[in-house]
Amino acid sequence: MILDGRGTPIDWHVGYQPPAEAFIAALEKSATGIDTVKALTERFAASPKDAEAAFKLALKYEAAVRDTEAAEKWRDGIARDPEGKVGTMIDPTYKYRVTYTEYGEYRLAVASAGTSKGASLHAFLKKYPNSPFQTRVGRRLGTALSSSKEQATEWYEQLAAKYPDDLLVLEEYLGFLVRTKTNPERAQEIGARLLAIQRNRSPIDPFYKSLAGLNYARNDPGAAVGAYGPDVVKNRTRLMALDLTRYAVYWADRKTNAESGLWAADAALTLCPPDGAQAAIVIYAAEAYLKFGREDKALAVIGPEYAKKHWNESGPLWTYANFWTRQGLHLDEAVAAAKRMTEISPHDWNAWDALGEAYGKQKNYPLAIAAAEKAIELADEDTKGWLRNKVAGLKAEAAKAK
Repeated sequence: MILDGRGTPIDWHVGYQPPAEAFIAALEKSATGIDTVKALTERFAASPKDAEAAFKLALKYEAAVRDTEAAEKWRDGIARDPEGKVGTMIDPTYKYRVTYTEYGEYRLAVASAGTSKGASLHAFLKKYPNSPFQTRVGRRLGTALSSSKEQATEWYEQLAAKYPDDLLVLEEYLGFLVRTKTNPERAQEIGARLLAIQRNRSPIDPFYKSLAGLNYARNDPGAAVGAYGPDVVKNRTRLMALDLTRYAVYWADRKTNAESGLWAADAALTLCPPDGAQAAIVIYAAEAYLKFGREDKALAVIGPEYAKKHWNESGPLWTYANFWTRQGLHLDEAVAAAKRMTEISPHDWNAWDALGEAYGKQKNYPLAIAAAEKAIELADEDTKGWLRNKVAGLKAEAAKAK
């Protein structure tokens, strides 16, 4: 966050992706006051018909996961520019170039898919038949229709016929067929098609080399290294490690293929050692070790030494406390780590929520409820309702235990 001298937010940037130069350029743009949250808010207040200001504010709120405010601004912008004449943008996730209006309608359609039983997705597909978001909206519609096997199957068949080489569409359809035990013969066909498409795919896709070649052709070797260099390899390595741990958990859940599952978890942590690995890799590996009956290996990954090393860091301590709380093991240590979080970050509702969870698992209901109520006191309005439900659950458990 970029604040002024009085602590008022001027702008924010969420997350970081290399190259560093692009991130620095974005910060410098904010420092000059171009399209900041503050500038856009003032611009829209001064000119309420300014659709572009509304759209750009919506993107800012969306990046910060402030969904209610983002939706409000998307609606403001669409109402002022229903035909998409204001201009185009590059969408943050898939990098498609679309009008602000189309992207706003896409986001609103996805957000209301559950409450509208897919009607908002149908409306989007009808209005934008050539949208680059067609397959993604289509997949979400399949999920929305999944309460009716017949409707969902019919819809997935249409998608598969229209996009026979789209990996995400085929994977989604296969997952649906497997979950619902619908038409195993068709599931085999889809699976064979997926195998054929992916059989010779490299973990590091060839297009990275093409991007490097493009930048060499422009006499920009620095950009070439950015496109196909250490950052790319590290990112792909993390993804491979994550896949290996998911593989390990899959077989651990089924209590078979243990040798290969343990090898996969070990390999993941070799590629991404626990100290530098993202939390999901550590958690999945430790979970697989436990399910394979190797608590010693789980403790080596996320045990007392892990907590000791990160005793002054709320994030890793949350990972540690949450993991053992969910397992119902080493609960005294989980409580100690959560307590330490509340000392490091006394105004963070997550810390108090983690402490309440750990106490709850110990069946120490008075302390669990007190910690959970402290979390409610500190949480934002969107989170308070969810936390209140947790407190109600704790109180019900405490009543039963009497």
